[in-house]
Amino acid sequence: MLMDVFEKAAMISNYAGFYALTLQSIDERATAFYESIGFTVYVDGKQPRMLYPLEDILKLVRTG
Repeated sequence: MLMDVFEKAAMISNYAGFYALTLQSIDERATAFYESIGFTVYVDGKQPRMLYPLEDILKLVRTG
């Protein structure tokens, strides 16, 4: 499912400029999962905000 989101973000990047896909993690378990696949925390807290750079998304989509 996440790969589908990455593919859609890559398509959108053809029409709109942005740096990264962002999300707000719901708990520590989700945070650990997202960190394990490459997301990084940019705002700490109980529900941290995380990002995955567009550059990395494009690499993943183009090689996948």
